Amino acid sequence: KLREGSSIQPFRARLPDIARGIGMGDKAEFIQVENDSQPRTVRVILPRPVKVIPSIPTYESIPVSENGYLPLYIGQTVDGMDHITSVESWPHMLVAGSTQSGKTTLLKTVLVQLARYAGEYAEFLIADGKGETDYMNLVPEYGYVPLFPEVQLGPESALRALEWAVEEMERRRQFIVDLYKKSTSGSAGVSAISLFKDMVTQKKKPLLKPLIVIVDEFADIIISSKKNAEL
Repeated sequence: KLREGSSIQPFRARLPDIARGIGMGDKAEFIQVENDSQPRTVRVILPRPVKVIPSIPTYESIPVSENGYLPLYIGQTVDGMDHITSVESWPHMLVAGSTQSGKTTLLKTVLVQLARYAGEYAEFLIADGKGETDYMNLVPEYGYVPLFPEVQLGPESALRALEWAVEEMERRRQFIVDLYKKSTSGSAGVSAISLFKDMVTQKKKPLLKPLIVIVDEFADIIISSKKNAEL
């Protein structure tokens, strides 16, 4: 147990010694020291000796759960428990990392799970700036937006898809505004999130479905031309 008010900085300062002491040599950068949930306790996180990739659990596709709409699994916690999150809790996600770090694998894992909601509860727009086929056949044909019924390959096709997505955002915003103006309930306001969740809970067809936009190799879109970079 740490003394009341003690800092964990001395532990971090001695990470090189700790690494050598447990046989990790000069790999101290792979050790994390943080405060534990238990008072006055330090948690030391070590990398697994053998990399373990958890499988996607089998579960019923419930579009709205206590975690929000469109729930899915994203890896595991340091305690080995499956981590459940939802699209509602992170409407925007940036995946970054070095080559071969697993960025595309993560996105494919997300897509495979969200594809379970395709058609009835979600629609998809997928673009790969480099023009590769990593995302082919992960989403059923009926899950794509009608104007882009397949993965958009290459910078020019990806750019057209993104331009449409910007216009679609404005159309959806205007749809919500018009819907509120027609409402006679006297409510404080209407949001796309509440509208979707309420209609799904009432087992009605959603007026607006979440639009899942996946863009891979974004840098290739930007560097393909000066015009694309300005856009």
